[in-house]
Amino acid sequence: MTGRPAAEAALTRFFDDAEACFAEAVDRSAAAVERHLEVAGRPVRLRFAGSALADAMMPALRHLETMPAPPLLKVLVWDARSTGVVPRPPPWGALPYFERANARGFRDERFVLLYDRGTRVFSAVDHREGRGLQWMDDAAAVPFSERAAPLRHVLQGWLEREGLFVAHASAVARASGGVLVSGRTGSGKSTTAALCLMAGFGYLGDDNVVVSVGEAPRAYSLYGVAKLSGVTLGWFPELAAAVANPDRRGTEKALVFLEDAKLQMVRETPLRALLLPRVQDERETRLRPVPASAAFRMLAPDNLLTIRGDPALTARGLRRLVDGLPCYELTLGRDRARIPEGISDLLSRP
Repeated sequence: MTGRPAAEAALTRFFDDAEACFAEAVDRSAAAVERHLEVAGRPVRLRFAGSALADAMMPALRHLETMPAPPLLKVLVWDARSTGVVPRPPPWGALPYFERANARGFRDERFVLLYDRGTRVFSAVDHREGRGLQWMDDAAAVPFSERAAPLRHVLQGWLEREGLFVAHASAVARASGGVLVSGRTGSGKSTTAALCLMAGFGYLGDDNVVVSVGEAPRAYSLYGVAKLSGVTLGWFPELAAAVANPDRRGTEKALVFLEDAKLQMVRETPLRALLLPRVQDERETRLRPVPASAAFRMLAPDNLLTIRGDPALTARGLRRLVDGLPCYELTLGRDRARIPEGISDLLSRP
């Protein structure tokens, strides 16, 4: 089977079959758990087959819960072990699918499919019909990455066709607006966001933030989590009791769900600046303007590698972002109190 019409027909049948599989999974689990979210101002409905997956995945999304409304995206979520239902495989033979080191997938203007071999999580979106699905092996063994960023590939695949993109970034805000903090892994963006959070800033997220670009760029919260290294967690002992993975493996950061810790979340903010952090062995924290071209070169490699979205759409979004915002290198000094103070000073400027 070849050609775009045939591939589209095969994927349409695949989604129809998956919906039937979900109905069977609900019958076997004895219940469907339904939750309604507002994601970047758009209504989304989630349905879980059984409560185990909802219990594992909703803590990171709880701050987005809202009253039911006609959804623009309807997502079905189930696992094999607790329901005994395994979906039929995607019609890879009909698709010019891509393969990466740890993923297999397909993307066009209507459909996004991704199977992550490492976590054994399958995600898919049919943008035209406003439907998504996610399937995994075992609701009792949800991977750390999925607890910290549930349904990331479903939501990202949908949002990028809504004219938005997910940035590998943190975001914090004051009443006057917010900043996006982005850089390579280990650059200090999570530390910067945590310090601002504990200094009373509104918090939009860590690692995955939804961004709209244009004349008035905005950031939208996606996950209400903070991921802290052991060193950073040690600075805030009051957060220790809120860590959701106290028995974490050496490769995992401490995961704190902010709704559980009763810390301040912000759903959206106008963006005032883009900050590119860099750890420096000096006392003072400094802000240095950088041109848009340099900011793009610093952002693009990490975002394109980390965020498994449409590379062309991600690159275009990053380009428009750096062209539409003042960009600064944020040199992080040893005096931790000066980091949120410096950002607050920046946001207080006219």
